Amino acid sequence: MTRARLPLLLLGLTATPAGAAELTATLGAVQQQAAGAADWQPAAAGPIAPGTRLRVTAGAGAQVGLPVATLWLRDGAEIEVVSDTVVRVGVGGVQIRLLPAAGKPPKAPRLSVQAPCGQIGVADGAALVQVTDDEGCAVSNHLGPAVEVKGARGGRASVQRGAGVVVRKGRPGAPAALPAPPTWAGGKALTAQGRRAEDALVRGRLATAAGVQRVRVRLRSLAAELPAGELERSPGDPIFRARGLAAGTWAIEAVARDAAGLESPWSDPLVAEVQAVDGPLPVTQGVDVGLPGGCGWSGAGNARCPDGDVPLALATAQAAWAGPAPARGKPAAVKLTVTGAAVPPVLELWIAGKAWPLRAAGAALEATVTVPAGTTEAEVRDPDQLDGPPVARLAIP
Repeated sequence: MTRARLPLLLLGLTATPAGAAELTATLGAVQQQAAGAADWQPAAAGPIAPGTRLRVTAGAGAQVGLPVATLWLRDGAEIEVVSDTVVRVGVGGVQIRLLPAAGKPPKAPRLSVQAPCGQIGVADGAALVQVTDDEGCAVSNHLGPAVEVKGARGGRASVQRGAGVVVRKGRPGAPAALPAPPTWAGGKALTAQGRRAEDALVRGRLATAAGVQRVRVRLRSLAAELPAGELERSPGDPIFRARGLAAGTWAIEAVARDAAGLESPWSDPLVAEVQAVDGPLPVTQGVDVGLPGGCGWSGAGNARCPDGDVPLALATAQAAWAGPAPARGKPAAVKLTVTGAAVPPVLELWIAGKAWPLRAAGAALEATVTVPAGTTEAEVRDPDQLDGPPVARLAIP
């Protein structure tokens, strides 16, 4: 299975002086077109004159600072900065976060977003505008007072916090609740170790509600305010994996998108501590380990790598039931504990050849399983090491 090595760019959310729109950071291919110009040029951080157009390729991003808001361009977005308080979005997605206002919380829109589907007014908080086609868009209100949507062909919608609206053929429909954010089923904290920090494997298992079609995952270094580095994935592939992170503490967050294009707020973070290990690398039997590319097992307690052997501290894990014995032949909730060095946050319980994802439940792990009659043994396995030995075996009471 492919694991992402993410290029990361650390960005900060800072106020832009009045009258000075600015391109504050870019990730990947970003272009700009000056007002009245025919050609597009590579964009660089700096002031943005009124009438300037910006566009990002798929997978790229750009942060734009306005006196009232910070914008993040994504999904092939193309925008025109009309003024300090007006932007025009032709295609793609724009995440919006209004900067704090002086005095009482504002009620009237401070930022106007013009799109082929109509006009969107945002007074405060955070929202997402996703332009889907010539007269269609999806507006999600993540935080703050109502977002006002006026359709290009008539109709209005007042979208409260936690709701969204889809505009089709220039007319907004009825606001609907946003999908719930994904949750991290394997726990909310982990330690990832490697011979080098960038070799450490960071993993987490995502759980999403019914109706979610896509999940977007981002990594944010706690040493800075905002990283740009996001991955789209299907709910059918729930395990997030990444290598290539610098040593330090990382927050991994996710959003869910439904079939209509409405998007949840960011989830609670999975906090990952990424560490480089100078001495023997702790390895639990049957668990994927953070080693440089090209390494292989030597069979003598070491990993054979291109630049020399890496000593391993091989350990075994123990699993035990933490609740009543499961009934045979019908679905039953079970709890167990898995203890040992370097036990990963993503594990599965295998019974009679079938895998059941294990979810964190306090100090224990839990799953809903069906134990066939006559089955007396279960295995705990790492889903990335299914060809190797199990992490632990345990008898079924």
